Amino acid sequence: MRTLTKYDVLIYLSNDDIAIDELIRQLRQNAIFEKTPERTIKTLLAELRKNGFVSNNKGTFALTGKAIDTLAFLLWLKKDGIDYRIPLKKRYQQLFQKIFERVETNLIDESLFSKPTTLKIAKNLERINFIRFIKRKPMIAKANVTDKTIFLANVFGYDFHSFQKNIKYAKIEKDSPKLREHLIKLHVYSTTVTEGNTASEKDVERVLNNLDSKLSPREVMEIVNTKKAVDELYSVYKTEDLSLEMIEKLHRILMTNLVERPGEISYTTKKIVGTATKLPDSKIEIDAALEAMFNFYGKYKDKIELQILASLVHFLFVSIHPFIDGNGRVARLIHSLILMKADLPLFAFDPNHKNTYFGLLDKARTENVEEFVQFCIDKHKELIEKLRSDG
Repeated sequence: MRTLTKYDVLIYLSNDDIAIDELIRQLRQNAIFEKTPERTIKTLLAELRKNGFVSNNKGTFALTGKAIDTLAFLLWLKKDGIDYRIPLKKRYQQLFQKIFERVETNLIDESLFSKPTTLKIAKNLERINFIRFIKRKPMIAKANVTDKTIFLANVFGYDFHSFQKNIKYAKIEKDSPKLREHLIKLHVYSTTVTEGNTASEKDVERVLNNLDSKLSPREVMEIVNTKKAVDELYSVYKTEDLSLEMIEKLHRILMTNLVERPGEISYTTKKIVGTATKLPDSKIEIDAALEAMFNFYGKYKDKIELQILASLVHFLFVSIHPFIDGNGRVARLIHSLILMKADLPLFAFDPNHKNTYFGLLDKARTENVEEFVQFCIDKHKELIEKLRSDG
């Protein structure tokens, strides 16, 4: 029988306003925890309440805002069959944070623990793909910054300073009316073609000017809807910030007449074509991950350079994949919103690089998000510089 932890209890508390008797009953329906004493469950519940994870209201227990980031991380690992207790053990978390917050870490010299303990922890962190070894002698490790470790970093408020050191970026020019006019058309072209639309830049120009084209009715609708979504973004970006209501509205505009229920989160099994990635599909998994993503953005928008932060949020949203279709298009609008709020230009890249884009997204989930972030920054800048050189 595996020992029940407070994190196991937290998952069972994800059904809001559950009474303690019902909590105990549900826990004991699990063969792993069926013999857990009631006293143990109540002790762990008291610990969660003391730590500010749950509130008690007339005999029922509900999650607080503080619990959501942790719950998102627990469920993210659980869906992939990873034992979430490993990185959350105190020593494991302390060593991983040290590795995460440094460009590279000499484990033996810099660990707070004995060499055997450090080696054991490092081996287990490597096994669950949280770190990789750069060298074995001396033992140099580096954190893998993936969706999993970003969610963990969000739980404990890790510093992303070292991660930023690995990203090369140069300032891009501020938005201007002339640049905006060109970028709107390029964003529409880029984001629709990236998702399979066969339009050329001239086709997009013709559709936006209400002229005939040889495109299918669906392709025309994708272009028209995307332009409307971009227009909506420009109408609200100064007064509104990233929120669930905003992404639902953007999706509704983008996918009108293209999916059955535009603007509605889809709690069904979904798959990203060409990858083995397991997507969240239950309501609690998706809702917790989205809320954690919003919390991550709010927590770090004044701490991470915005070109980097926009790319990270872009990556997290696509990995959560909350809609039945149109997730990439919404992600690129979210990316744009974060830049626009700093008076930076709308996000776009040459869709000839779409295979690289999808490849790096997949790599970000399994290895490291650095190259995806670098791609977004570099290709966005290239497009802006091309527009400037073309006059």
